[in-house]
Amino acid sequence: MAENEWWLENLNPRGLSQGDVLDGILIGSPHAPITFVGLNTRNVGGVTHYPTTPKLAKFKTDESGLFIARGGLAHALVISHDCEVEKPDNERVLIAPMRLLSTVVSEKHRANIMGLGNRSYMPLPGVPELGDCYADLRCIGFYNFKKIEINRAASMSVDAVVRLQQQLIAYFTRYDTLSLTGQLTDAVKKNR
Repeated sequence: MAENEWWLENLNPRGLSQGDVLDGILIGSPHAPITFVGLNTRNVGGVTHYPTTPKLAKFKTDESGLFIARGGLAHALVISHDCEVEKPDNERVLIAPMRLLSTVVSEKHRANIMGLGNRSYMPLPGVPELGDCYADLRCIGFYNFKKIEINRAASMSVDAVVRLQQQLIAYFTRYDTLSLTGQLTDAVKKNR
């Protein structure tokens, strides 16, 4: 697939979709040592302070709580299938952090990523406004897209979504996915 065939000229008009590139997404993981943060805040001189606690203080609405994480703002690729994103009661979307291919020091490793030599990395050639990138499938997580504002930066073409689905199948199953191309393409076209 040629580089200019990966991305739609405009964002997918159906809204948030599998293969969308999101901008300004917080990506991270718990910082060691694990530090829990309480739910009761206090304001001192216009600054909100969160007290640390010895164990996870849970919200009444679910089993989650607050803790200190280490991470940063990054671009991310939407991994969730469109039918999951469109469910009215679903608030979460699976994402994979993206990195610029130029951050990979070794030319050999860059060529390996773009040549599909590593199932863990989804090559993303010619991302609009970014250039060549890759998504790290080892770091898939979720993002609450109904509570936190998201900025869609680009949408994949049907053929690119098929390539993403092949990569996901290959990564999670180690199955050779080239034989599935026609079936996946038909399914993606039906859903878009």
